[in-house]
Parts: sequence; structure tokens; C-alpha cells
Amino acid sequence: MAATTLHLDEFVDPHEATVVVTHDEQGMPQVRFDLSVLPRLDHQLVGQPVTAVPDLVKHLCGICPIAHHLAGVQALERLLGYHHLPPTALLVRRLLAAASQCEQLARHVLSHDPALARRLITVGKLVKTAAGCAGHFPDVAIPGGVRNPAEPAACEAALAEVTAVQPLLCQAAAAASSGDTPDPMLRFGASIRLVDNHGHRDPLGEVAAITFPGAPTQHLPAAALADHLQETYPGQPAPRPTVALTGYEPSLYRVGPTAQYPDSPTAQHALFAALEDALATAAAILQHPQLLEGELHAPPSQPPASRGVGVVDGPRGLLLHVYTIAPVDTITEAQQAVLTQCQILTPTAQNEPWLAWMLTTSYQQHTAAKGDSAAHTTNTPNKTNTAAASCTSAASATTASNTATIFEAGIRTADPCLPCTAAPPGAMGVRVTSAPPGKPETP
Repeated sequence: MAATTLHLDEFVDPHEATVVVTHDEQGMPQVRFDLSVLPRLDHQLVGQPVTAVPDLVKHLCGICPIAHHLAGVQALERLLGYHHLPPTALLVRRLLAAASQCEQLARHVLSHDPALARRLITVGKLVKTAAGCAGHFPDVAIPGGVRNPAEPAACEAALAEVTAVQPLLCQAAAAASSGDTPDPMLRFGASIRLVDNHGHRDPLGEVAAITFPGAPTQHLPAAALADHLQETYPGQPAPRPTVALTGYEPSLYRVGPTAQYPDSPTAQHALFAALEDALATAAAILQHPQLLEGELHAPPSQPPASRGVGVVDGPRGLLLHVYTIAPVDTITEAQQAVLTQCQILTPTAQNEPWLAWMLTTSYQQHTAAKGDSAAHTTNTPNKTNTAAASCTSAASATTASNTATIFEAGIRTADPCLPCTAAPPGAMGVRVTSAPPGKPETP
């Protein structure tokens, strides 16, 4: 079978984020982040040999390949009847997840300490190498385990750098979080995260913790989570999923660091907590005696199934892969099957309603303070020279720039899996467009 490569930049301008302003029937502005240029790619996997899907799926998002790799292999495992991993294999996977957390979230430290941010990226790469991923796209996990054990010399090098950076990160976190006050933008909807059996945050946890506003946290098996999520717009780039549990009304929800660390008063506080947790996890695993020796693979423990669910709580939040094949009787038949249905629910898609709420709230507050003129700004990149050329006056250019800056703050908080979030603070290309008044919202 010929290799398939999916390039994100075929669908989206990597330097731009588009925000759409509409108005409801009462004339109130409603704002959403435009995901229409980022189509769902689930259907491209339908008809593919099921055993080839993990290698395809890790290329779906070149920004978060490790999370997709781990979720894809986990979904395949459930299809083939693998339900238990050897301790060594699980440690290697957890080490890989910690590396991804460190490497992906390091960019959030750039505005506080650029040197530390670069060092955190280096740490992430060293830990990745120790886990068996020397390049960008991982080939570590296989159904039932991992390909190779961790490499001793690489583990030693990674541990030395992790322990050296830990106190520096703690100092930066304390300085950045000094005087934090609770952010009202974190009050949106329910929150979902993966935890271990003791309730501690775990990127590969087998328990989903769901917290509805003002209610005790509910728990259910992570593998059952997909049964409680319903897409409002099935198959759309912005599906607006809701979570429903017995005794609760269906609710929009958020994922990512602010959901993983629900006691954090601000998104910044949660991001530093995630980084500190990643380093602590990596340090513990790198010193674990079973990391370097032990069984790497376990056989299937149950008959094959027609549906497999993979759930990983990655750097940006919860990632679900749901694979379906025709009913089979043997593992050989399952290995030869093709996908008949596929659902991939990314953190970006799940957080889109939260981001829309943040953008709308900020925009309404901004227009109320500045007057209605800001509500009619359209097609305005967050770049001074372009804004000046596209606006009819210096005043309107200033309004447009301020509006784009407000939107940038919300986009960075939700952290969609797009290249624009890697831009330095204030340099994100935010294009603001308007839909006709009264047009219903179609995410």
C-alpha cells in the first residue's frame, strides 16, 4: 500500500487565524473562531486497512503527532482485544506522553523567559529520544506494547537535564503566577480530564473525570467516554460536542490544562502546573527500574471487537479516536479488516464552543466600552501596516488592532492546534470578518 501523507497547510494558512463576527436576532454580536478551513479528516480513514490507521493518523496533526499516535494505537488495541500492557511498555508510553507535554507547552513560557522556553523544548526532545522517538513523528507504540525499551544512555542524559531545569521552572512559575486573580473565562461549561485510580491527573489515565459547574466531580471509565459525548453538528469542523451523564443536562465543556488542573485560577497557572507535572513525571519514570528491562509486549486478553476507542489527554487536552469495523470472529479477521466508521475528536474541536464564548464575551465588553464602531470592523489582520491600509482612518485602524489583540488573548487561552498559536505574543495574524446581520451561526 502506498504511503499517505496529509499536510495541514493544504487546508489552512499557517500564519493566520480567522474570527467571524455575526449578530443574533436582537442585534447582539456573536463571535466564533473559524474552523471551516480545517475540515474533518475522519472520512479519509474510512476504507483504510485498520492496522495501517495508526501510521496514517499520526500525520493528521503534525503539531501533536504523539497524542494522535498514542490514541490511534490505543483504539486499534481495543479492536484487536489488547486490554493490558506490561509495566515496561506502559512506562515507555508515559515517558513519551510527558515528553510531548513538555515540548508542546514550552512555547507558553517564551514571554516570561525565552531562554527557559528553549531549554524546555530541548528537555522535551531529550525525553522523547529516551522513549524511542528520535524524530518528529513517533513509531514507539504497537498493539499490546512498544517496539523497544528505553535506551540507558539517552535516559541518563534526559534525567540530568530534567533535574537541572526543574528548579528553574518552579522559580519562573512562582514569578509568573504572583498576584493571580481568578479568571472569569474559566467558568465555562463542564470540564473533562483523564485521571488515575487515585484521581491524579494522568495523560493515559483509564478514568475520565467530568466536573459540571457547582457539582461534585463524576467519574467513568475513559473507554466509555465516547458514549457520553454527542456532536451537535456531526462531522463538521466545529461539531460543538456536549457531554451528558445521568442526572445532568447535556453541557458544552472544555478540555486542556485548565480542565486538567481545575483548581488553577488562570490559564497561565494551569500551563505552568502542566509543565511542572510533565518534568516530575519524566524524572520519576527515568529513574524507574522497570523502564530499562521487562516485557515489551503482551498478547490479546479478550476477543476482537467491532469498535475501539482510544483516549489520550495530551498537551492541548482530550483527544478521542473511535474506530469501527464490521463484526469479526477472530483476531486475524480483525487485522485484515478495514474501517467502516471513524471519529476523531480533537481538543481544538472540543474547545471551540469555549473559545467562541470567550471571544463573544470579550468583544461585547469591548464594543460596550468603545461604542458600536468596533462591531463593524471586517477583514482586519493584526498587523499595523495591513490594518492601516484596509481601514479608512487611523481611528478605525486603532480599533481594529485593539479588537484583534483582544481576540488573540482568547485564542491563546483555548490554544487551538494550529500554527498561529506559535506566533510571538502580539504577532498572531488575526483576521476579523463579519457575516450578514441576522445570519444564523453555522460553526
